[in-house]
Amino acid sequence: MLEQTILLAAAAIYMDYLRDAAIVEVQRSNVRVLDQTLKQTRDRFNVGEVTRTDVAQSEAQLAAGKTQLLAAEATLTTTRANSRRIIGNEPEALAPGSPVDRFLPSSLPGAVELSLIENPNVTAAMFGIDVNFLQVKVNEGALLPTVTMQASVQQSYEQQLQTFRTFGASAIAQLSVPIYQGGAEYSLIRQSQGNPGPTAAGS
Repeated sequence: MLEQTILLAAAAIYMDYLRDAAIVEVQRSNVRVLDQTLKQTRDRFNVGEVTRTDVAQSEAQLAAGKTQLLAAEATLTTTRANSRRIIGNEPEALAPGSPVDRFLPSSLPGAVELSLIENPNVTAAMFGIDVNFLQVKVNEGALLPTVTMQASVQQSYEQQLQTFRTFGASAIAQLSVPIYQGGAEYSLIRQSQGNPGPTAAGS
């Protein structure tokens, strides 16, 4: 899940940087056009073809264009910082993004099948089902009898005695059968199965 989140963030910031860099270039081009338009308007004003109002309008348009350029550059600076935070270095010589249609399933059933196989959330949920199933078996094991066995073997040699060699062996087996648990084990089993139910005493 973490890997998927990081890859998605890296892809998103990559495309954001391409977009914001393109916007900055567009705004710079717009400022150059507006600056040239203002010069032409002033030249026409000097020869009496336009009024002072026309010059003022051109000046206002150029000022608005410069403001938009500054805003675009600020946005690009923020995007560049986020790229360094997510990817780890400054974005340089980025290539335009290519369509991802060729990586997508050709049909809805194919998309559903692919998501069931490769989606990390689905995979994690499947492992969670296995864990819950094993936990139910573990809790059910508390209701089963248990058998413990102990065995020991001993052999010794005594040179000072007439019996030079002694050998002994023993084995102990113990069987434990649950008689009464007060319902705690049954509650754990129902909890593992996702069924609260009433508490019942074991026998």
